[in-house]
Amino acid sequence: MLVPVAAMPKALARERRMVFATYTPGDMHDTLTPPGLPRTKAILARLLASQYPQLQPYVSRLSRGIGDTEPYYTALFIAAALGLAWMRQQNRRP
Repeated sequence: MLVPVAAMPKALARERRMVFATYTPGDMHDTLTPPGLPRTKAILARLLASQYPQLQPYVSRLSRGIGDTEPYYTALFIAAALGLAWMRQQNRRP
């Protein structure tokens, strides 16, 4: 059976009886960004750095100018946000 490339990780996890979760940027913001704050990567990075001081040195490296590519460290914050969003959702389950 041919499986689309995007579905392969989910199919592999199901085959191995592992939990597989997907999160959109909106899901991460819904879970991590308090109401009233802008839902941006910069705000999310500051919130993460306030909870995890080890990330603080990398927050200043996230700024960029018009036409610049996304900074290398953005992936670090997205990975941390994904992990934290997953942990918080697990804690909400009955």
